Amino acid sequence: VGGTYTLHGNLYEETILYYPGQDGTGEKVKMLLELKNDTLAQTFPVDDNGQTDKSNYSVEKYIRLD
Repeated sequence: VGGTYTLHGNLYEETILYYPGQDGTGEKVKMLLELKNDTLAQTFPVDDNGQTDKSNYSVEKYIRLD
């Protein structure tokens, strides 16, 4: 997956330019990014205002290991 992105505060938006295996080309992905100490949290999907649908969203957390 690859494409172009914008970041406004903690609101991340990516436009997919290529997507192997499935046709996701041209789709836009929006998520909130939050970095605290050694942890990055990604919450998705979100709307244009960064709000989640409380009945349908996911959070991925990545922790830096030394």
